Amino acid sequence: MVEGDFGPEKHPWQFPVLMLHGASAFMVMFFFGFVMASHVPVAWKLKKIRALGILLVSAVSFQIISAYLLYYLANETVRDVIANLHAAVGFSLPIILTIHIVHAIRSRQQAKK
Repeated sequence: MVEGDFGPEKHPWQFPVLMLHGASAFMVMFFFGFVMASHVPVAWKLKKIRALGILLVSAVSFQIISAYLLYYLANETVRDVIANLHAAVGFSLPIILTIHIVHAIRSRQQAKK
């Protein structure tokens, strides 16, 4: 909210940023499906970094479910809690993904030695 001529109003960038967020979320869901079909079955057999993989899949799955709830949930109290959890998990996703990738790269380098 920003202070407008007639009191508090929504920020002018709110709608365009939400549209960009929604479009990028669809791309993430597309690639998530690809990863679930191609990478996860192969990597699961290796038994190397399952814990990080499970955490990553769980976090993305939570984001998808919580986004759906945020879009359709009417109860404002529950909606605020879900919105805060959605934001917290969303901000942690790049960190979890980076740790997963770095750990996989290190595992490959150690395997080559």
